Formats: sequence, structure tokens, C-alpha cells
Amino acid sequence: MLIGIHTSISGGYSAAIEEGEGAGAEAVQIFVRQNLSWNRKVVTEEEAEDFRRRLETSVSVKKVVAHSSYLINLASDNRTTVKRSVSLMAEELLICKSLGIDIYVMHPGSHKGYGVEVGIQKIIDGLKNVRDKTGDTDVRVAFETTAGSGGQIGSTLDEIAEILTKSDKIINAAVCIDTAHLFGAGYNINDNTEYERLIREIDSKIGVGKVLVCHLNDSKAELATRKDRHEHIGKGKIDISVFRTILKDLRLGNAIAILETPKEMREDGISYDSINIELLKSLRDG
Repeated sequence: MLIGIHTSISGGYSAAIEEGEGAGAEAVQIFVRQNLSWNRKVVTEEEAEDFRRRLETSVSVKKVVAHSSYLINLASDNRTTVKRSVSLMAEELLICKSLGIDIYVMHPGSHKGYGVEVGIQKIIDGLKNVRDKTGDTDVRVAFETTAGSGGQIGSTLDEIAEILTKSDKIINAAVCIDTAHLFGAGYNINDNTEYERLIREIDSKIGVGKVLVCHLNDSKAELATRKDRHEHIGKGKIDISVFRTILKDLRLGNAIAILETPKEMREDGISYDSINIELLKSLRDG
């Protein structure tokens, strides 16, 4: 399993790869445009070619995945938000296509009090509209598990499975599991039996081969608090052995591991990105 981090495109797409290389990453995750802006982003062919060439020649980074803007909420009760979300998601998928990125991680969205079933149907309707704008692409949309706060959809595998089933003829859907989110949602992955039950449930309801990304984050929040609070590996409530188990689990062989831990420096000036990557590599390879 490749191990990587989320990096910034503020200096350009190629700079995101260079940031990953500097931390020893084997993969990077990026926002393909400014995360918290509705403004349209145009990617030139020159930018795209430079990015693809930079990835091909990278010393350590072998894969780039995209993460959707946090503004996107296809499940919203606000028609304007849904319309803008459809346009923004379509734009991001087309940017992914031009950059050669084939995995796009997406939060399912929040139903804002209308209920999960209504929210999921809104997601499906929104995906149909996105498909109308993009046509066929090779980009796989990986729906991310959530902690469940604020009406978030995707805090149970049943909800994720329902989205995948209903979107089957619309998009090429997959899954991203996030350890901190699973823990916050109540999946006690610290328990070996519960972890095994989780993987079997993923396989029976979704297909474990559809797990394309694993966000490996420790959690500041306690189990089942429905809170999403990321922490550095080994410093939170998730036992470090869990990360070793995931990295060595051959059933998750299609997945890429991405850290989304706080962007902080240790007192000695070493970035925690580098520290967390080195630790995960030691767990995977040891």
C-alpha cells in the first residue's frame, strides 16, 4: 500500500508533488482547485502536461488522488447550493481528467435535517446532473466514510452501500475509508474482532476491492462521539496497531494510504508529515 499525504497546489500542481517528495511520500492527495471558492478554475494544457510529466519523473511519488471541495453538498436543502455543487463537481472531475488523476475522493454531503433517505436521493439526482455535464470519464468517485456530525451522510456502511448501489449506472463509484471518521462514528477498530467484522461488512455490502483510498488519521475524539478531530499517528485514541493491521491487510491491496493529520512542525523543526510517513512505513515494512 502506497503511503502519502495531502499537499498544497498553491505553488502549482507540480509543486504539490515536490512537497510530497520532500516528506518522503509515495502518493499525494490534492484539491484540484482552490478549496473554499466557487470561482471557476481553468487548467491550461501546458499546466496539465507539466503536471503529468512531473509525476512520471518523480523520485518517490507514484500516485496522485484528488479530494473534492468542501463546498460541495449535493444533499443540501438549498437549491442554489445544489446547483453550484453540481457545476463545481463537474468542473473538478474534468480537471482530474485533464491532469490524468483517476480517483476523486468525495464527502457524500449533509442532509441538513431532512433525513438520510431524502439526502441520498438528492445525491443521486445531483450525480445524474454532474454526469450530464461531464459525460464519460475514467475518474472514479470514492465516497468517504464520515463521523456523522451535522447531518453528515456516510457514517454507516449501509449509507455508503446505498449510494454506491443507486449510483451504479451513473458514475464509477468507489469508497474511501477514514480511520478517524470510522472511530468517531462508533466503529471500534481498536478491537481486533470489530476490525475483522468491519472488513467483512465492507466486503459483503460494498466489495472490499472498491476501497481505493484509506485516510489514515488518528483521532483526538473518543469512540462514537460523532466528532471529526484528526491527530498525529500514535498520539490519539486509535491504537497504533490498527494502522499496522490496515497497511498489512492484503484485502485492502487496491487502496492508497493518505495522511490528513495536522500540518505542524515538531519542536526540532521536523514536519509531522515526514514523521507520520516514516512511522507508517515502519509499520508497513517492519
